[in-house]
Amino acid sequence: MKHIIYKITNKINDRIYIGAHSTDDINDSYMGSGKAIKAAQRKYGIENFVKEILFVFDTSEEMYEKEREIVNLDFVNRPDVYNMGVGGSGGPMLGMFHSEEKKHEISKRTRERMTPEVKERLSKIKTGKKQSEESNRKRSETIKAMYKGSAFDRTGSKLTDAHKAKISRSVSIDGVVYASGSDASKALGLSRSGLDYRLKSDKFPEWKFVA
Repeated sequence: MKHIIYKITNKINDRIYIGAHSTDDINDSYMGSGKAIKAAQRKYGIENFVKEILFVFDTSEEMYEKEREIVNLDFVNRPDVYNMGVGGSGGPMLGMFHSEEKKHEISKRTRERMTPEVKERLSKIKTGKKQSEESNRKRSETIKAMYKGSAFDRTGSKLTDAHKAKISRSVSIDGVVYASGSDASKALGLSRSGLDYRLKSDKFPEWKFVA
């Protein structure tokens, strides 16, 4: 098994995607798994993408370390990349995904550690943790009092038609139109704040609201 860092380039607009992949054949047909790169491949046609092997490692740890080094926050925020989250297995940023191999490995280790003794301890820890209705009510009242009269006070307020229209506006991303920002966030595996940043940034001219 070899562990590689690869780069996929869109031959039409030169946008790139860098990822990690474990395989027995470094020249296999794997062309990335990120939602944005997959959407682009459907739009432009897989024949318009070319893959280049950048690094080959003997261990997955070395592979993920290199991915973490390359695909950092600055890289992700570049307008010419398809990566939605920082690289490296177990990284702290939202939007980063484990490979299927890594997911299976983590799941297997978790199952092995869940002995009857561990399950019993966890059960005892959780017992009595459920919050009472009285506790929840007091917390709610405290929060309301804290923000009462401020810009964050939403007590009794309802969304206006204008506000509803604003938050449900369609968005166009690289020529693909989504019914709303929420739909785009889910489809691309991107947080709403990350999506809003790109929609408002001049760095991403192909990310915009549809009038």
